[in-house]
Amino acid sequence: MVYGKMKKGDLMECSNYRTNALLNHMSKVLMKVLQEMLESQADTYITDEQGGFQEDINTIQQILILRLMAEKAYRKG
Repeated sequence: MVYGKMKKGDLMECSNYRTNALLNHMSKVLMKVLQEMLESQADTYITDEQGGFQEDINTIQQILILRLMAEKAYRKG
């Protein structure tokens, strides 16, 4: 429910809302649509090394993998 941004009257009537309140909600919807479009297109360009930008991979996992690889190479070398 929108508090302090509505004029008196029917909640379903758009003219009862102030313009700035409606613009605020519309900009949030537009930004969400743009975000989803950009995320779906960016997934094709993000490589496996960029784990901080992927959903299931984070940088802590990548640091652990590098550390394990370095320890294994140290033992062999």
